[in-house]
Amino acid sequence: MDTKNFKMLNDLGDANEKSVMLVRVLRKWINHVLDKPLIVISLDFILQDEEGNKVHASIPKQLINSFDNKIKESSWVNFSKTTDVKLCDDFVGEINAFNITPIDTLLSGTIAADTCIDVIGIIQDNGKFRDIIKKIGIPAKLLEIDLYGSNGNKISVTLWNSYATQILSYIEQNPQEAPMVVILHFAVYKPFYGEPCISNANGVTKLILNQEIPEIVDFKNSLVQMLASEPSSSALLSPPTIRNPFLTEFVNDTEFSHIGEVENIRTTKKVVCGTIMPTSNYSRWYYIGCKVCATTLKTENKVSHENDIDGETSLNQFKGTYKCGSQKCNDAIVDAVARYQVPFDVQDSTGSLSLTLWEGQAFPMFKITAMDLFKRLVESGANTEEIPKEIHNIEGQIFAFKINIQQYNLLNEGSSYNIFRLTKDPNIINELQKKHELNLNLIICVQNSQEPTLDSSNEDSITYPDINLSDKDSVIIEDDDVTPLERKTSKASAVNKQNKNKNAETGKRKVQDVYDVDSVPQQSTSKQKRSSKVQDSGKNHLLTPKKEK
Repeated sequence: MDTKNFKMLNDLGDANEKSVMLVRVLRKWINHVLDKPLIVISLDFILQDEEGNKVHASIPKQLINSFDNKIKESSWVNFSKTTDVKLCDDFVGEINAFNITPIDTLLSGTIAADTCIDVIGIIQDNGKFRDIIKKIGIPAKLLEIDLYGSNGNKISVTLWNSYATQILSYIEQNPQEAPMVVILHFAVYKPFYGEPCISNANGVTKLILNQEIPEIVDFKNSLVQMLASEPSSSALLSPPTIRNPFLTEFVNDTEFSHIGEVENIRTTKKVVCGTIMPTSNYSRWYYIGCKVCATTLKTENKVSHENDIDGETSLNQFKGTYKCGSQKCNDAIVDAVARYQVPFDVQDSTGSLSLTLWEGQAFPMFKITAMDLFKRLVESGANTEEIPKEIHNIEGQIFAFKINIQQYNLLNEGSSYNIFRLTKDPNIINELQKKHELNLNLIICVQNSQEPTLDSSNEDSITYPDINLSDKDSVIIEDDDVTPLERKTSKASAVNKQNKNKNAETGKRKVQDVYDVDSVPQQSTSKQKRSSKVQDSGKNHLLTPKKEK
């Protein structure tokens, strides 16, 4: 093609100058408001001319329909003076236009933060995958992996949402493929607390996994040559290891504690394991939170009632607008949403402990946000001040919890502890049980707060419905610095006091308050820290629950 009439990207002049260009579309994506994919801003592209120059191009949302079908990714496009678009087939530039940055260069710290890069490397395992809730209340998927260079050096990579699931799906579908080489095209170099790290740019980054393209073939050849001189690095040629990323964290990396020992602990995080106990129907399960920063909003800070519903009270607390006094919002006018704040007790053979389940962990467990659950209860005519069945369904199940022990807990005896991470993975539970000789076969003392399901084969046994959480699910809250909120007293607090429901109390309880410990030999009732080794014959005895009076 005669290129005399085409301008190269480096020759573009003033903003108002009209030019004719011949370019290849390397990437095409919809640009939308962060975490709001339905609010479109523009249709964006990365374009490359025949000299290899690149530019970011954008079409405003009102013109998207005019150009969307004409411009395809990986196509060659001719832009004319009248912004007309024509496809052509004789572009002579590079096909992929990679500009690979070596991992060693990224590790050197000489690259500026937020620089757009291309990087190639080997994936050795499936990394740490988790469902989280961002601070603004949006659920997200997060994958943390290590990317190895041909010399064995590695750099941390953080992938979000569809990029995370794309990697995991490929590993699951190709478990024996080795080595697994990936190119991150248009990734972003984003150091995390001073440590080198790579992340995807939403919609822009492209993952290329083990394709037969020159860059990946050349990388594999260089890897073979390196291993010929350094056989010790042969593990790089092995298939990726499918591992449980939370097993090491719960069993080996974090110190374990029996629940009865927690009040003597001064470390920041501990792992405990126990059974979730029945919860009073009248415990408050949500709070009114800022939609932006999740801070508690008080009724007296409501500044607008314009959207209130006549004759309806429960939803009105989320209508209108509030003034949020948090440091982030700085008295801004914000919308309010319901957020999970679920209090419950967890118990092992040494005692019980009060924990609080926040939005970050509750959403992946219940598969519904607190706001949507609240609306569902209103639509069905249910009492929104009672614990929903979705929350009651976790009672009687055994979980391992990584709890956050904060200054607040140390200064306020009987306060509730925040959950940093939790899992019901049977492999993790079994490992903790074997390592610390746990007795998890507790007899649950059921209160009158709910009606459990009776097993028809044995009227004395009690079963609880299972929650929709797979055995290997683990969940995490992104911000683990949440200050425990004081539990709110519901309208039914008077009923609680009359019934003297112990499960509605906050804080830790001594085991002798719940069980007849005198009937169990060698069962310590003191609060002194004890060894995790089993004394006497090593047998754990079941505890006999006290009778309700």
